[in-house]
Parts: sequence; structure tokens; C-alpha cells
Amino acid sequence: MQATDTFMGHEIRVDATRNANGAWVAQVRIFRDGTPVDLPAPELVTPEWLTCDEALRGGIDQGRVIIRTRDR
Repeated sequence: MQATDTFMGHEIRVDATRNANGAWVAQVRIFRDGTPVDLPAPELVTPEWLTCDEALRGGIDQGRVIIRTRDR
């Protein structure tokens, strides 16, 4: 499953997949003008979610935090 969001001139793309434990995890990628942006993630641990929708929403939220942290 996938979700996208536009935030502060960036596009956040999130893919949700199940991990080995069966929990949903989000992979967050950030783009600006169609080009991938390498932004450091503030968390070293990827949260696990019970549902795909939760993982997608969590990934969008994580992308927004990453962008806000970078643009300070």
C-alpha cells in the first residue's frame, strides 16, 4: 500500500509493508521537484503498526517531522 502527501514544498511518499513479525511498518521517502531528498530521520527505530492505514498515517507524520526539522 502507498500514500503521498505534499508538505512545505516537498512530496512525502510512504510505502507500508509487513515485517517478519507481521506488524506494519512504513518506509518514508521525500522528494522536492521530483528529485529524492536525502534527509536524516530523527528516529533510529521504525515504529510498528497494527494496520496498514496506521502505518501510512504514521509515515506521513514522520515525513512532516523530518521536513520541519530540516527547515528550522
